[in-house]
Amino acid sequence: MQSASSLLKSKFPSVALNKRWIIYCPFDFKSFVGYNEIEAYLTALGARVIGCTKEQRKIQSLRIGDGPVCVLEAGVHAREWASPMAALYVVDKLVNKPIPGLTWIIVPLLNPDGYEYSRKSMSTRFWKKNMNNTKSRWCQGVDINRNFRIGWGGKFLPSYCNHVQLK
Repeated sequence: MQSASSLLKSKFPSVALNKRWIIYCPFDFKSFVGYNEIEAYLTALGARVIGCTKEQRKIQSLRIGDGPVCVLEAGVHAREWASPMAALYVVDKLVNKPIPGLTWIIVPLLNPDGYEYSRKSMSTRFWKKNMNNTKSRWCQGVDINRNFRIGWGGKFLPSYCNHVQLK
């Protein structure tokens, strides 16, 4: 029979464990981390791949707990680097101390292509869309926060080139 220690180490190979079996996040939340670090941490925790992006990056979700479901999604707009880190902070807390009677489904980075693109340089820092092709040959990417036809708050008005321009 496998010991608890070796079982935990096999399930979480890249995550450090202390003697009380608390799982430590590999980053300190004092700086922003890239997609590769986020993906490695979520994979180590047993996250499920719920989709794949145009640039073949995984979109992962993590399910923690047992009971009624609360969904937390982050990283919708590429330029909002704090939201994936905030979601990962919640993951870190819930993995070590789940809330009894409640299930969390957390998607920390819903737009990994746009997130990585916004991290490339200062000229791309304010990019908010994904990297999908659009009907327009001049505009790249879709603002996935506004890509719904369900009529919340009024008419559906697509704007393919809606992005911040710095002057």
